Amino acid sequence: MAQADEDLDRIVRLAQRIAPNAVDLLTVQIAAYRAYQQHEEGLA
Repeated sequence: MAQADEDLDRIVRLAQRIAPNAVDLLTVQIAAYRAYQQHEEGLA
């Protein structure tokens, strides 16, 4: 899972150079998903 998170971060950084406005929205969505993941892991 940690490797997937690192890969996702790298993809976001690369995409930010191409389409910064779209990446801003994507970054918010990724943060929400990670918060959800952490919440679910805490319940398990």
